[in-house]
Amino acid sequence: MKVSKAAHGMALKGWRYEDPQYWMEEVPCAVEGLVNRDRKSGDDGG
Repeated sequence: MKVSKAAHGMALKGWRYEDPQYWMEEVPCAVEGLVNRDRKSGDDGG
């Protein structure tokens, strides 16, 4: 089963906050790195 490491990373980061968080322009650097790695690996989560 393939999973999206970026989605998993965002979920883990989200658990740290009591209130919902929204990214308007730029994502946190840690999440950007996960997304780029997913793109390079061809992992589309499905």
